[in-house]
Amino acid sequence: MFNHEHPLDLIDLWAEQLQHEEEYDEEEDENLDLTAQQNFQCFCDICDKNIEWVHRYYYKCSQCNYVSHKFCAELPETLEDICHVGHTMCGTDVLVSGRYWECSICGRESGWYIKLRYYCSLCYFNVDIDCITKMLRTNIIHHPSHKHPLVYINKEILCMCDACGKEHKGIFYHCPKCAYSFIHSHCAFLPKQLHIQHTTNDFFSHIHPLSLAYSFPYADQKSKFFPLCRVCNKKFTNQNLWIYKCEKCIYYTHLDCATSRNEPFMSILTSPGTLLDLHNICAFLPKEITHASHPNHLLSRVQDMNHSLCRMCAYGSGLSKFAFSCHSCDDFHLHTSCALLVPETTMHKCDKHPMKLRYYPVENHKSEYFCEICEGEFDPNYPFYHCDECMQSVQLVLRQYFSMKHMRMPPGVAVAEPFIGL
Repeated sequence: MFNHEHPLDLIDLWAEQLQHEEEYDEEEDENLDLTAQQNFQCFCDICDKNIEWVHRYYYKCSQCNYVSHKFCAELPETLEDICHVGHTMCGTDVLVSGRYWECSICGRESGWYIKLRYYCSLCYFNVDIDCITKMLRTNIIHHPSHKHPLVYINKEILCMCDACGKEHKGIFYHCPKCAYSFIHSHCAFLPKQLHIQHTTNDFFSHIHPLSLAYSFPYADQKSKFFPLCRVCNKKFTNQNLWIYKCEKCIYYTHLDCATSRNEPFMSILTSPGTLLDLHNICAFLPKEITHASHPNHLLSRVQDMNHSLCRMCAYGSGLSKFAFSCHSCDDFHLHTSCALLVPETTMHKCDKHPMKLRYYPVENHKSEYFCEICEGEFDPNYPFYHCDECMQSVQLVLRQYFSMKHMRMPPGVAVAEPFIGL
């Protein structure tokens, strides 16, 4: 409807990516950067709203900077049954000068500038371009998570989002062909790739960008030993929810965890290498500690692990009367012996370098993990020793009961309250 003086070309923002996906395998070209198209943004000259990657198609003038949404450029010249008395309404981009006018639907005022609208010259019924696109359900996005186009719902609703699994009130997109598909606008426009340090105020970090995945199938979770979210340390309970993951490491996060901006958790640290004056550890166990295996939350001393397993040795409460538990994460527990006695480094004849204790999968280590001693595959989400130079690993097996006599605090364990030892 809204004519432009020059011819317009229809641009497909997905064309370049689809071509690259056909021509290149991920392993062959890891440095291929497709984020430029996915981060594409410009303002539509018709509605003044963003044109983004999920809209997929837009019109562009080859002779000037004029651009528009595909659905804006293809709006009809006249509309029927919009005016309250049934008149035919005409679309126009004329300059309305000398007075303000209000949209007869939303009540929003226009100013002393060019404002695109549909109007009825008989009853002075005006409708702005935003209300028209909502009423015509023409605000459509082509999202890679779904095989059908998703349509903008023209009013705020309270609904469960099928992307993040959380209940939201706001604007949703849905599929008219699949009644169950509802995606909140915040999730629909999430970036295809992000650095978690940018979205969590540097509280969580990872050296590689995380990619948006539109599901986490059970088979994939099983092949990676059912990894936990690296932010909240909880399970991925619904395989159909979106996640952020690292394509080069075993690193996965929930959608809302990767994009949260929580305040840093309180952490009171002792100086590195401090060893504490303790003769009777049972009498003077600290009430709270921070531990390298769970650095973002405080661990509190408890007597009952509620039949849960220790995240270090994978054994239950029988090995120790006391334990350290995280109140923020219901399923994180450490035996006091596992938390305080396991050395941070060790030497073994299979490797000439010191091996460091790891609590999570190693960055840039995409393949399976095998123990250099027993040659068996192990789950890297449980502690293991690893040599960064030789890329060799040894699984940590804590089957014996730790003696509590003459206990010493190893480096890396921080006491969260002052206490006096004998």
